[in-house]
Amino acid sequence: MEASSRWYEAYEESTDWLTHQTVTLFHPQLVHISPRPTETWPLVPLRHAFLIALAYIAWAVFGVLLKVSRRRHGDKGAGESEEKDGEYAATGGDGLGRKFAREPLLLLQAVYDVVQVGLCSVMLFQTIDVCWREGYKFYQNPFRTHGAGLAPVLWLFYVSKVVDFFDTVFIVVRGKWRQLSFIHVYHHLMTFVVYWISVQTAYDSDIYLTIAANSFVHVVMYFYYLMRTLDVPVPRVIKKNITNLQILQFIMMEVQGFSMLVFGTPFPIRVCLLYCSYVGTLLVLFVDFAVRTYGPRKPKKIDKAE
Repeated sequence: MEASSRWYEAYEESTDWLTHQTVTLFHPQLVHISPRPTETWPLVPLRHAFLIALAYIAWAVFGVLLKVSRRRHGDKGAGESEEKDGEYAATGGDGLGRKFAREPLLLLQAVYDVVQVGLCSVMLFQTIDVCWREGYKFYQNPFRTHGAGLAPVLWLFYVSKVVDFFDTVFIVVRGKWRQLSFIHVYHHLMTFVVYWISVQTAYDSDIYLTIAANSFVHVVMYFYYLMRTLDVPVPRVIKKNITNLQILQFIMMEVQGFSMLVFGTPFPIRVCLLYCSYVGTLLVLFVDFAVRTYGPRKPKKIDKAE
């Protein structure tokens, strides 16, 4: 017990030191504020965030190894042979009851989609409310180091990124191997990391746009997933347009970010640089995904018989 207690104390000291270095690097003006508004909020301390990220990495690695093993033995994954582009297969005349009986996890996933739609709607309307009351502009909004401002909404947004990890849990448990891609894991993990840094060092001011835009996109996306799970007919073009909506979101974020860098802003500039760099990688990855998935397909060459 004594050894484990010493280990935990050392772990706590190490994570506190790393948090201090992070704040010093990204927003030095906050170093002398103790405690910072978000410092002790649930899941914000690095000793908690690190374990969450570690658990997600372990699950993703397990999923990839399982994917490789199953495909080596010729298993394409549950329903992948009859699905296209990762969409849910139609149940025909079987009805939802039989569908959920065959795969009970789908009922839990439907509940998860409802929770996501509700959570993202709350974040969207809370952000709009703060922006309306404070008279926010596109950028160059004041940063309140001691006040609440957007901090509670950003904290909820950060927590929602933990909830998003269950996307990967469902993918692995259901064997949807096509969806377990680099873009999926990178997007989920790095978003969590970037917004842990943000909730520690950039919890007000121009951060509003990323919360509002991403929450709106997720409301649309998870509502679409819910409709597909419930076998509500949805035009296939909707899925393509959700990807286009995500790309538009990243373009808006980049325009705001580069405006902040060029014209100045009270928002911490190093967080802005991180933000622009990360969003830039997402923009490239999502455009590449859209081109490969929805772009014109090359006709297959037909060999003439000699």
